Amino acid sequence: MSFPDLWGRLRTRFLALPPKTRLILCGVAGAGAIWWVLTPGLDSRLLKLERAHYPNGRRFVIGYNNVTDFSGCLHGSIHYPGVDGWREPFSNPYEVDWFPDSGLTASTGHAFLFSGWPQGQAVPELEQSLVDYGIISRTSVPITRDTRDEAGHRVIRHETMTFFLAKAWDQRLAFCTNYAVGGYRPSPGSGGIERNGKYIPSRLSDQPIPEDPKVTVPRQAQWATSQVSGFVVTDTPVRVANAVRRVSEDGEVFYTATVYMRRKIPKWMQTPVFRSAYHGSAAIDPDRLHPVETAFHTVDGKLQWVDERPRMTPGDPE
Repeated sequence: MSFPDLWGRLRTRFLALPPKTRLILCGVAGAGAIWWVLTPGLDSRLLKLERAHYPNGRRFVIGYNNVTDFSGCLHGSIHYPGVDGWREPFSNPYEVDWFPDSGLTASTGHAFLFSGWPQGQAVPELEQSLVDYGIISRTSVPITRDTRDEAGHRVIRHETMTFFLAKAWDQRLAFCTNYAVGGYRPSPGSGGIERNGKYIPSRLSDQPIPEDPKVTVPRQAQWATSQVSGFVVTDTPVRVANAVRRVSEDGEVFYTATVYMRRKIPKWMQTPVFRSAYHGSAAIDPDRLHPVETAFHTVDGKLQWVDERPRMTPGDPE
């Protein structure tokens, strides 16, 4: 039977019904059409929940790596002076470095560091770019090196370090913080504070430095030292796909979906220098949508945002 014949037969039967019955059927059909048009689909409902969960956008931290060579708190971020111009912390147990117990390096202070380099060392391009954009600033601080000559005699050298500093708890940056309290208080022994660059050592006393190289100069760490560990960007949910209704083993109904985020990348992160430091990472691509797997549970008949996890896709570092 063709569609015109089927339509004609249904129309004939409909017209044969009593007027009141026809009116009721028309009302039911009309209400169903209105409900279908006005009721949001599952994707729209989940997107609404996602946006409600992140009213100001989703805070995402892009990890900082392959720039000043650290993968955690202050690991290798302070490059101390050495014979060849710089050295990694704790590389020579016969050399001990310390800073003045005042100003930026006061033991009661809290420094927020990006990196530190010996004065005269070429300023890395990334640091210079971030200084130009006002993200970090630079300052010079004297450093004292307690070392030995070839005969083993104590030699005290005074040099200068250039620190690149961040603003305290700058919302554009993420920090990793070490506190010199309890079990974290470093040993005043040779090299103990500089190990892995976790602390900025300062002199514990202004007493003259003894000539005997076997005498350890007492030092102490700052109350707290924070290192920039990443850069903060904002993700905005733009669409939902692959929404699936699921039932757990205990009968709980929940949904999973892929939420695609649009990443807002500030201008200072779109520079060639920054992109080069990240080797063109997809994490700082403003035109890329970043997928996140999100779960929604039904509680008392209402959908609620529950949890999320980054979706690992080729080219996406999340």
